[in-house]
Amino acid sequence: MKRANRWTDIAKQITRTGAGADLFVPASRLTTYRLGGPVALVVSITKAEQAIALGSCISDDVNVIVIGNGSNILISDNGYEGVAVVLNLPDDETMTSVVESTGTTALIDAAANIRLPLLARRTAALGWSGLEWAVGVPGSLGGAVRMNAGGHGSDMASTLLDAELINLRNGHTARIASQNLGLRFRGSAMADEMCIVSARCQVTRGNVEKSQKEIAAIVAWRREHQPGGQNAGSVFVNPAKTTSSAGALIDEAGLRGTRHGTAEISQKHANFIQADENTSAADVVALMCEAQDVVFARTGVMMHSEIRLLGFAPEISARFQDRHRVEPEVVRAEEMLKSLL
Repeated sequence: MKRANRWTDIAKQITRTGAGADLFVPASRLTTYRLGGPVALVVSITKAEQAIALGSCISDDVNVIVIGNGSNILISDNGYEGVAVVLNLPDDETMTSVVESTGTTALIDAAANIRLPLLARRTAALGWSGLEWAVGVPGSLGGAVRMNAGGHGSDMASTLLDAELINLRNGHTARIASQNLGLRFRGSAMADEMCIVSARCQVTRGNVEKSQKEIAAIVAWRREHQPGGQNAGSVFVNPAKTTSSAGALIDEAGLRGTRHGTAEISQKHANFIQADENTSAADVVALMCEAQDVVFARTGVMMHSEIRLLGFAPEISARFQDRHRVEPEVVRAEEMLKSLL
């Protein structure tokens, strides 16, 4: 009862900011895996001012995380004891402006909750090139910046100029240059409480027909080589110290098609774990553990996950966390970013 009362009190404070606040929301509504237990409090933001105001509502002992399209998140069957912030800016604000700097280059200024495929198509239709690769990434722009998403020879770091961030714990806001975000392969220096509101990407003058053909080719490749259904895309980050991809390492270990309960390592792409209807998160994690253990025993390569695990026991989360976070340059980037917010 005390637990429910606490979240109810926090929800009441948050609604005074104008944001929406829903208690104990099934995780299935928030992620592409469509599974997991209840999230204690889901906050819906429709204006940046509401995110700024959250600083007066969320104390230091309350877990908080921003969820975009939920395409790289797995929430445990026990749920997530914290606040999940979801940006729901109106559709007419999800691409705010195209600002030409010269006749051949421009800045695309977009809200963080725009889906990358939509951003890629809109940009191409306007005659600008540089974001075609993003059509194959199912996440939001904010999530893509946070994890430096990429594919087909490019990534966010190659196009991002800067991003507008809000610290949800203190309400501080700042526009941060790309080089100060600590972007690295599938990671950044951004802490959980840092909410990306918008981002500006650099693009070049292109050809609409050429860009649309490139987009169509990427979509066709994805459909041929990657599975649909309930998954969170690539599970493991491609290891830096090997020429083999994570998918190849899993496949070479003979794990393609391996099943645990209601989850399966995809027959189509070994770095995807497919979930059946009514799958438990525990089954997905069991397969992640098996793949990690078998690949390590066979090759000595310790894979870590692209997927963020929420609500799991510390020893489970620790198995898959980004080991680059302890490197000196990564720690320095995190400290610098915190000083700016």
